Amino acid sequence: MADDHDISIRALDAGDLEALKAMRIRALTLHPDLFLESVEATQERPKAYWLETLDNKGKCVFGLYEGTKAIGFTAVFTWRLDSSKKTGIMAMSFIEPEYRRRGYSSYLYKARIEFALGHEQWTKLHVSHREGNNASRAAMIKHGFGYVNSEEKDFPDGSRDQEHNYELDLIALRSKNQ
Repeated sequence: MADDHDISIRALDAGDLEALKAMRIRALTLHPDLFLESVEATQERPKAYWLETLDNKGKCVFGLYEGTKAIGFTAVFTWRLDSSKKTGIMAMSFIEPEYRRRGYSSYLYKARIEFALGHEQWTKLHVSHREGNNASRAAMIKHGFGYVNSEEKDFPDGSRDQEHNYELDLIALRSKNQ
């Protein structure tokens, strides 16, 4: 079992393209009920998509590592559903099953929140979870996100379920941290 001294997180870049793609496909294969994209759609994405995802221009994908072994990843992007481009959205979070329930999701949250705080055009940070994903809900609340609303969504596994939305006020957090 690893201790926290062996665990690190870093921003991924174009050199991590194949590793990210493989881990994303693994996450979707293990949990088709939790993500809003299918394995098939991910496998069909062109190299240009992955390079753009990893270009670190107004977004960031992070890898979670035990030593040099990739054990998870997460991302933060400008939310395309906010036409003002003032909202960041946290997405794509995954930790390998044998590394869960050790508190490592805090690394994912802290990295994304720190990135968002430095991305001055964002005024809030959005995150959501599917009904029944209590681990995600607990992590969101633990890291200061407040419940906004719930809505029904169609998931790639063919089901329709509630998605619960949360936000973090970045303006208030920046003021508090000064």
